[in-house]
Amino acid sequence: MRLADLKEQLSTMSKDEIVNSEFIEDRRVGAQKLIKKRLKQIEQFERLREAFEEKVQFDNHYIKHNNRSIVGIDEVGRGPIAGPVVTCAVVISPHESLIEVRDSKQLSTNKLLELNQLIKEHSTSYAYGVVSNDLIDEMNIYEASRYAMKIALEQIDTTVDIALIDAMTLEHPIEQYSITKGDDKSFVIGCASILAKVHRDELMKEYDEKYPGYGFSQHVGYPTKYHIEQVNALGISPIHRKSFQPIKGLIEG
Repeated sequence: MRLADLKEQLSTMSKDEIVNSEFIEDRRVGAQKLIKKRLKQIEQFERLREAFEEKVQFDNHYIKHNNRSIVGIDEVGRGPIAGPVVTCAVVISPHESLIEVRDSKQLSTNKLLELNQLIKEHSTSYAYGVVSNDLIDEMNIYEASRYAMKIALEQIDTTVDIALIDAMTLEHPIEQYSITKGDDKSFVIGCASILAKVHRDELMKEYDEKYPGYGFSQHVGYPTKYHIEQVNALGISPIHRKSFQPIKGLIEG
């Protein structure tokens, strides 16, 4: 059998089918590499499926009754020294195509974009909350994040019974649960994390065009060495957070 044909055949086989097949006896180096690669893919997929099912079960624990619906809420952008804090609230049911949903910080750019589109396609409703750097300076980042989450929640255009929120509680009458490391534990919070991350990255790309030279599209506002160097060279931009160091120190001299 040609290696190309073997590769195609392996792609449709389970781990047990491969181990018990005649292919396992094929001693060609290329064949063994294909088998090893396919078995590794299956193992990775099984780990993803297990993690996915754990996240779904975690969410189901809070639903309690089948006719209750949940919304997941998360934020992105508490650490940067420039740009807004962005939150997302999303109502979505588990779907096989979303098996790779997890904390957005663990995903590559391409995977983020892929999942972002899939989440939007399968969601019942989603909404963003965006709070500017000026309001962050006025409120502090914690309160600004809470406010942005509330904005997102109140824009959801479907009825929800329960809010699962990443490490935060809101001044809102909805039944809510603050989940520490929620984007790792909850499917719906993980979805919100991805949507918020991609939306904020897109906003920072727009700011990069509006305020060129700082590299906002690359570091998205985080205090990288290059970012600090450009602030020193160009001065403070209108989207820098004046209550955050080192921006605050530059202002105070």
